[in-house]
Amino acid sequence: MSEPVNGPTRHVLDGDLVEEILRRTSGRSRLVVEEILEHGHVTTTRLGTLGLEHPPRAAADVRDRGIPLLTVTKPVRGKKIGHYRFPDGLSELDRSASGRVAISKKFQQEVIDHYGPHDIFTGTMMAPGSLQIDHRVPFRISGDPEGPFDVDDFMPVSAAMNRAKSWECEACPNWQEKSLPKCESCYWAGPDRDYEHVATVPVRRLDLVWQVEEVHEFDRLLRYSEEVGRKSTVVAKEMIAEFLARLPHNE
Repeated sequence: MSEPVNGPTRHVLDGDLVEEILRRTSGRSRLVVEEILEHGHVTTTRLGTLGLEHPPRAAADVRDRGIPLLTVTKPVRGKKIGHYRFPDGLSELDRSASGRVAISKKFQQEVIDHYGPHDIFTGTMMAPGSLQIDHRVPFRISGDPEGPFDVDDFMPVSAAMNRAKSWECEACPNWQEKSLPKCESCYWAGPDRDYEHVATVPVRRLDLVWQVEEVHEFDRLLRYSEEVGRKSTVVAKEMIAEFLARLPHNE
């Protein structure tokens, strides 16, 4: 039997527990719990209308703070929609997880100064204010360090690539296993380091973006691909392979 959509609200939960839930949350995590406390659940669609671009990441923020959430998928007007709710009988929170430490603006600038003002996955140059500073290994796996933050443990990413990383990480088998070495050896921990897999799959990945004066090169690639009747990704890989074959001492 599937879980019901509605869980306990603020009117059912102990008052001290509600206060602790609110004390542990802020920003997008507060938005999620306030909706659940009021209505018994909140959907991914509802969170989107409230301005959250990536509802699963907001739900993960709640869980990072030691507040358990259930995800229930139900059909709504022919589409499967995720519903987040508190489990029945919720009486206490995880005392070992009070939430991640806020990243100061000073440290954010240190990360950008260290790596440069670009997305680490695509190399896309961006205004510093448009970059997000992300843990290389998800907070859910590694938590925050006890001592001062180290720039080596973080990286600058675009909002788009941060969302892509979140989707992949949350669908990864290691999201439940929580093996730190497995996360550290993943592409999503940073393409600037040697990696063994992408979300446990032994493949290699390259994310590319053409900017400004490079755009005309991409347009040429696209036109050529259309002329030869093959996908641009296939043609690009063929061109790279042909170039590498001409390099000396190529293995």
